[in-house]
This record gives sequence, C-alpha cells and structure tokens, in this order.
Amino acid sequence: MPIQRKGRELPADKHPNVPKEAKWLSGQGEGTWFTVTKEDGLADNEYRIRRHTPQGNLDCDRVFSIDDISFDITQPFEIAHVSHCAVVKTNQADQVYSFTFKKEF
Repeated sequence: MPIQRKGRELPADKHPNVPKEAKWLSGQGEGTWFTVTKEDGLADNEYRIRRHTPQGNLDCDRVFSIDDISFDITQPFEIAHVSHCAVVKTNQADQVYSFTFKKEF
C-alpha cells in the first residue's frame, strides 16, 4: 500500500518576494519559507526571522531570542517542526535550537 502524504513536501517555486536565503519547511497545508538573519543592533542571542507563504506574502517579521548561543548562523541548518510566528526551531549538526518571539522587527 502506498504511503499517504499530506501537504506539500517539496519546496514551492520561490516567489520573487521571498529572500534568496529562505529555507523551506513542508507542512500539512502548503508549507512555508523561513529566513533567519543576524541584523545590526540585535543582541548576541537575537535573530530576525521572517516567514513567507508560497505566494510570497509576508506572514511575520520578528525578533526572536535563543537560549543556546552555540547556534552558528554561518553553518548549514534546516528549519524544523513545529515552527510558526511565535516559536521557530532549527536543526544544526543534529542539535535542535528553539527561537522564541521577543518583539516585532
């Protein structure tokens, strides 16, 4: 019996509004694009995270904090489940990091 899959597992074509460094997270519905960046003026444990729909609409643009500062934005990472506009999880070198909403960007 074939595996029953829900949602979009493969990335949507990246809309021009979605930053080139955005990472795809599949979902039960459409999935979504997340962009994690380090911006001037943010504390060492703070990151700007944006979430875009497959159609290029910006869902949120916020500052998130992370408790474990061993996360290295210059190294490869993936967005992990469950991620949304309040909590974003990443997987880097087999370690899961959790970012928590702090304020609007």
